[in-house]
Amino acid sequence: MPTFSMQTVLDALPDVGECVKVCALSEITGLSRKKIVVFCDRLRQRGLVERPETGCFKLTQTGKIARDAGMKLTSGPNGPHTGRRKTKKTTARARLWRAMRTIDKFTVPDLLTMIDDVTVKCGENNAQSYLRILHAAGYVQKLKLRERGTEVTSPGYIRWTLVPDKNTGPEAPVYSGLHDELYDPNLGKVVWHKEKSDG
Repeated sequence: MPTFSMQTVLDALPDVGECVKVCALSEITGLSRKKIVVFCDRLRQRGLVERPETGCFKLTQTGKIARDAGMKLTSGPNGPHTGRRKTKKTTARARLWRAMRTIDKFTVPDLLTMIDDVTVKCGENNAQSYLRILHAAGYVQKLKLRERGTEVTSPGYIRWTLVPDKNTGPEAPVYSGLHDELYDPNLGKVVWHKEKSDG
């Protein structure tokens, strides 16, 4: 397993000792929940992370001190990833991307229904988070008219569309929470960076 991803998880945990659930770490880092669990377990073995309850992790005092001192995991790359990141086709975001390429206009419930993820915890939050990143990178657009919600007081669902010239290929663009950037494996390059876009 690449240490780059363990470093991503370590850097994503807050300093204040809060327990962060796996699904929230998945949204922050862009890693699958399965990988989060694996990497957190490895960090636990090093005494950097603890698990106060099932599916929830936080920094240990040792982990906070080590990170504040600038500790970097040394068994793999620590700098920005410059090579080609491979997207696993079984991840939720890979399935979301395939669904976006299939239909012209869609809402989050549309996507979750298409990928059979309507009952998965944090599925909606993950989809919304991914759409926000793709929107910032210019890959998707919000449509003016919303789709009516199921509740009377609901403001409705945002309708989205994939920008035609951003339909770059079958592999899902990958977001790195560590570097705040979006990498498109179809193009083989970073296509958006938060600091650059904000500047």
